[in-house]
Amino acid sequence: MIELIHGEPSADTLKLLLCLHEKALPFTSRYVDTARLEHWSAAHRRLAPQGQVPVLIDDGEVMNDCAFALQYLAEAYPEPRLAPRDPRGWYDVQAWNQRIDAALGPAVSLIGWTRVTPPEARTAYRAALARVPDREQPAGWFAVLADAEASEDQLANAAEKIGELLAQVEQALGASNWLVGKDYSITDINCFACAHTLPRLLPERINAQQTPQLLAWLERIAARPAARAALATRRGPANVDAYAPPG
Repeated sequence: MIELIHGEPSADTLKLLLCLHEKALPFTSRYVDTARLEHWSAAHRRLAPQGQVPVLIDDGEVMNDCAFALQYLAEAYPEPRLAPRDPRGWYDVQAWNQRIDAALGPAVSLIGWTRVTPPEARTAYRAALARVPDREQPAGWFAVLADAEASEDQLANAAEKIGELLAQVEQALGASNWLVGKDYSITDINCFACAHTLPRLLPERINAQQTPQLLAWLERIAARPAARAALATRRGPANVDAYAPPG
């Protein structure tokens, strides 16, 4: 039996929801309200010591690293296939996913959290988060995300990182409908989960003139039944994109 402990379908949660629905795997959904810091409760920290969300549990095995959990689902449940069978193809999947996880995900989260979440909600959340004991301090991009407020320079840097990676995505999609080889894969799932809100969040960079291949790819994935089912788990307003709070 598979269980998914998750919040709103922001990037990391959405990745696993998309994969589970694509494979038509039955699973139990357990919602955690991250805005209320439920992921820092004693019960949740027994599964994810640093408050990680989502957490995938399969037959008692706990996986609180989303990147590895996504790869696990691709291999543990091989049909329908969402990863290449050859070693070179697997290399390409992991190389793409590393870049997406290191650059695109944190940068989108930073801009989305800053521009979409109301200031009073951000202030209240950070005040509550600061009172959580035994919490590791984040590093790198995640330290910027956890700061009191992002500066304009930090937001501009995040937008630049997004633009650089999506230029690679645009080029790759010029040769194929999908990012790795000729088939839909967990790399497409990973990138879509991070990028699907960008036409609204950064319309000056993501638009029909500059990124036509990317927009067509986003539409192809959004039309899939699995994507519609995954996005339908949102509990917040349907017209407001979900961004995971920092920490």
